[in-house]
Amino acid sequence: MWSGVSRLLIGFVLFALAGWFVVHAAFGWNSVWQKQQVVAAKRRPVVLVDPTLASDPSIEDAKMKVIGPLANAVEPVDNPSEIKQPPPSPAAPNAFDHVQKPTSSAPIRLHNTFVVKTYRFFAFQVPAHTTSPKFRGAFKSYFSNRDKSDAVVEALLLDEQQFNQFVHGNSGTTVFSNESASGDMDLTLNATPFEPKKYYLVFRTPDARSRVVTADFTAIFD
Repeated sequence: MWSGVSRLLIGFVLFALAGWFVVHAAFGWNSVWQKQQVVAAKRRPVVLVDPTLASDPSIEDAKMKVIGPLANAVEPVDNPSEIKQPPPSPAAPNAFDHVQKPTSSAPIRLHNTFVVKTYRFFAFQVPAHTTSPKFRGAFKSYFSNRDKSDAVVEALLLDEQQFNQFVHGNSGTTVFSNESASGDMDLTLNATPFEPKKYYLVFRTPDARSRVVTADFTAIFD
C-alpha cells in the first residue's frame, strides 16, 4: 500500500516539475522574441554610399537612378496593392484618329454667261471629311452672231493632277468629258476622308472661233 502511495506522490511531483518547466520556457521565449523585435525596430538602415563621396560632383555621371518597375522592387512597400503601375504608352495616332464628320458645308454654285476664246476654267474645292460630294448642272454654247446658233464646246471636269496635265498640253484622263453644244453633268465625286480636293470645270473651243457659254452648276457637300 505504501509503495502505491509513494509512486503516486512521485508521479505528482514529476508532473508539477514538468509543468513548471513548460511555463517557464514559454515566458522566456516570449521575452526573447519581444527583445528581438525591439532591436529590429531600433536598427538603423545601412548607408550604402558614403555621404561625403555622394556629394562629390566628379562622380555625378556615375550615379545610377532606378526607374520603372525595378524602383518598386528596391523600395519598402507595406501594401503591394498600393504600387502604382506606370501608365501604358499611348498608341501612335493614325489618320483615322483625326477623321470627324463636320456639319455640311454650304453648296457652291456657278451661274454665269461668259465668252470662251481658247479655254476657260472655274475651280472649286471639296472640303475634307465629305463622304458623298456631288456635282451637277447644265451648260449651253452658241456663237455670238445675230441668231445665236449652237456652237459645239468641250466641257471637262478635271481634278488637280489632270488639270496640270491639261494646261501643259497633255491630254489624259478626265473625271467627265462632253463635247456638245449643250449638255449636263450629274456626278458623285470621290469622298475626301482626310484632305480637301480641288476640281476644275473647263470649257474649251475645238476651233479658233469664240463661243458664248451659259453655265449653271452646283457642287453639294454631304
